[in-house]
Amino acid sequence: PILGAALVLVYKAQAGQRLDPASWAEILRQHVSTFKIPKRRVTVEELGLQAIPRGANGKLLRAKIREAVLDAYAGQRT
Repeated sequence: PILGAALVLVYKAQAGQRLDPASWAEILRQHVSTFKIPKRRVTVEELGLQAIPRGANGKLLRAKIREAVLDAYAGQRT
C-alpha cells in the first residue's frame, strides 16, 4: 500500500445484468471495515478495457488494472 492511495473497485457486469454500485457501499459495510470500502467504483469499460485483465493462470493482473485506473483518473484526487 502507498500512503494516501485510494481503494478503487473495478468491476464488469455479466451480460444482461445491471449492477447498482451505489448500493455496494451498504452491502460492504456489513462485511468489511469502513476504511476498506472503495471510494470509487468504475466499470472495466470506463477504463477502456474489454475485460478484467488476467494472466494465463487466471490470476488478476493487478499492475495492468492499476495502470488503467491511474491513466483514467490522472490529475484527479479522491
